[in-house]
Amino acid sequence: MVFWIGCAIGAVVFIMIYGVDILRFTNDTWLLHSDDLEGSIDLTQHYLGWVFYRRTPWRFPLGLTQGIYWDNVSVVYTDSIPLFALFFKLLSPLLPETFQYFGLFGICCYALTGGFGAMLIGRFCDGKAAPLLASVLFCLSPVMLNRMYLHTALAAHFLLVAALVIWAYSDSMTQKKKILYWSLLLTTGTLINAYFTPMILGTMLCAYLQDVLRKANIKKIAVSAAVPLTVTLLAGYAVGMFYGNVPAAGGGLELLSFNLDAFVNPMTYLSHYGKRTFTPDEFRAFNYSSILPSLPLYSNYQNEGFAYLGLGVILLLTISLVLVAVIAIGKGKKHEKLLSKSAVLPIALYLAVFLLLALSPKWTLGSRELLNLPYPDAVRRGLSVFRSTGRFIWPVYYMLLAAAFILPLKLMKGKRGGITVLLLILTAVQAIDLYPGMVEKKEAFAGITPYESRLASDVWDELGEQGERIIFYPPTLQGLYFDCKTSMEFEIFALEHDMDLNMTYMSRDLTEQADEKTYAHFEQRKQGLRDSGNIYVFLTQTKDELPDSDIYGLHYYEIDGYLIGTELEIGNE
Repeated sequence: MVFWIGCAIGAVVFIMIYGVDILRFTNDTWLLHSDDLEGSIDLTQHYLGWVFYRRTPWRFPLGLTQGIYWDNVSVVYTDSIPLFALFFKLLSPLLPETFQYFGLFGICCYALTGGFGAMLIGRFCDGKAAPLLASVLFCLSPVMLNRMYLHTALAAHFLLVAALVIWAYSDSMTQKKKILYWSLLLTTGTLINAYFTPMILGTMLCAYLQDVLRKANIKKIAVSAAVPLTVTLLAGYAVGMFYGNVPAAGGGLELLSFNLDAFVNPMTYLSHYGKRTFTPDEFRAFNYSSILPSLPLYSNYQNEGFAYLGLGVILLLTISLVLVAVIAIGKGKKHEKLLSKSAVLPIALYLAVFLLLALSPKWTLGSRELLNLPYPDAVRRGLSVFRSTGRFIWPVYYMLLAAAFILPLKLMKGKRGGITVLLLILTAVQAIDLYPGMVEKKEAFAGITPYESRLASDVWDELGEQGERIIFYPPTLQGLYFDCKTSMEFEIFALEHDMDLNMTYMSRDLTEQADEKTYAHFEQRKQGLRDSGNIYVFLTQTKDELPDSDIYGLHYYEIDGYLIGTELEIGNE
């Protein structure tokens, strides 16, 4: 019952912030405005990735998408929440032509975070008041608020809370239940976003380490750990996570990290400027707190390690630590043990490993660099697969959030009424403190206007009627990744006219491979192997730098600010 009430609380919090209009399955207008809503084109990319995936015929691996790259590529790399994409593609014949599930995903994240938050705290106390207040605090997580609809899949923080729930209840579970729950959670996390895989896996291994310290059968534990991992790898393979020549690693390891002041620093950098466009280098410092001041960061990009706890949680955690210190130095007092011996090492390891991963490799405090670890190349390459290491602070974040509730409940067990009042007051403090962040989101999602394409000329319709593929001419890294709006504009155009593209903005940089294929394609044109259905878009070239029209058989036009090449004669060149 507590779980379901917690889910209801989470759903209410979501609706209070985002409203109900985005829950309409046929409403995709807001998804085409993510540069206005969040200062990032990523949400639009996620939605368009789903639309391309939906129109792709079924094949294996099941997540393959055609039309957004020279070759098929997995829906994993458009961050379109593969779990939802797979499910709704199965239902596609029954769905309306325009269909989006991102509103549903958002409310599910909030609801399940509230439900699992209540369930976690309920493990350590009697009654319903404390668990339900906890569900509110879990849903008022500034980190989840920051991520929702910025990097949508990464707002699924219920996965991390659910992992702590399984760990907390593991001593009362059979081996079969542990295998089942960890398999479901690990697979679900991987099919939402692969960043959750090591976080859930690390939690699972710490839970099993606790079983080892309790003298459990090591062989059974090894099987219990191996089965979920195997199932997860098979699921990843089935959706094409390992398909094609997609680079696993990315740059920015030193910048996209956790700052040691982040738990108490309400400031992050946003590229969100209300209702106007922005350039990739524009950032705006934004303070999520109405009470605490902003603290400096070492890099603008440390928004990836944003981990502000909120004033209510900070005060609650401080009170808890003071109580622990008072009891620790008190003599002759009897008190309940906070942790069993078997739990101390796993919890310490859990906190230390994820903290070190989040800091790596450059440790910073405010604007100062404290330490720069010389990682071996193999370690650096491995971590660069998850280059935004600041995100690895999230397991620590939710462990601290849980501890802020659990410690006073355990230490003042005989004063339930007083603790309930304290929790109620600090929950209110948390809500008041986070008011700027919630209002910022609410106002961004209010009054969304219909989408208007920059491809306004009637000539585009003529091109679309005869075209089959849009080919961006290299270098596409500079042209598409520095102007993601252009990728979005042409993706929408391609979908409206049933066309493909040779390259789009994705979560992994495929521009080098795409450019090689494009140069090879132009060599074929030079040899006379041509296709009148291709429309060439030149993003970084001037008119003087275009391929020779006589050699390559192209006519060039400037339409709505874009240089276009085509075999068709459509007007004045």
